[in-house]
Amino acid sequence: WLSAQLASLKQQTDALDARAAALDRASGNYGDDDSHNPVLARLDSLNAGLAAAESSRIVREAIWRSVENGDPEVISGLGGNPNAGPSTQNSFALLQSLRSQESAIKTQIAESANRYGENWPAFAEERAHLESVQDSIQQEVHRLGERAHSDYEVAFQSENAARDAFTQQKNLASQVTGNAVALRLARQEAAESRALY
Repeated sequence: WLSAQLASLKQQTDALDARAAALDRASGNYGDDDSHNPVLARLDSLNAGLAAAESSRIVREAIWRSVENGDPEVISGLGGNPNAGPSTQNSFALLQSLRSQESAIKTQIAESANRYGENWPAFAEERAHLESVQDSIQQEVHRLGERAHSDYEVAFQSENAARDAFTQQKNLASQVTGNAVALRLARQEAAESRALY
């Protein structure tokens, strides 16, 4: 009778060991702790990526909203933002250059008006040049608005993709955590059964 009980206990111990081994393979862990868990490591990486995508989207949305009002003075102040896209940075630089030209032409017109009067023949040419530069500024503000909106849309889509990947990995990590708990319980049962045997 005792031999039959021991044989049954040995079968139970072997079955619990096999179950623990199968759960160990399914859990994705490489060791007894969570420090070697690639699922959790990827979750941390995706979380950092999601935070960066959110930050980028927020900055690009702020730039787009600021550019929407069309005030070249406000837009020129946004030029040093490193989170703006490269095409938007180029537009900021061009806009600042055009604003510098506008300022120089206005100064020149004021000096010419004081020195020669408004009836001076070159005065009309300077005024036409100023209008041309101001038209270029308005066109660049419009193009900058389109670029800023496009950059915002790309950042928004990127953030959504990062959020989806993070959510999927979080669900997988939750499943792996459940498997890890089941693995610990199976190891404990197998150890107790082995000790009893």
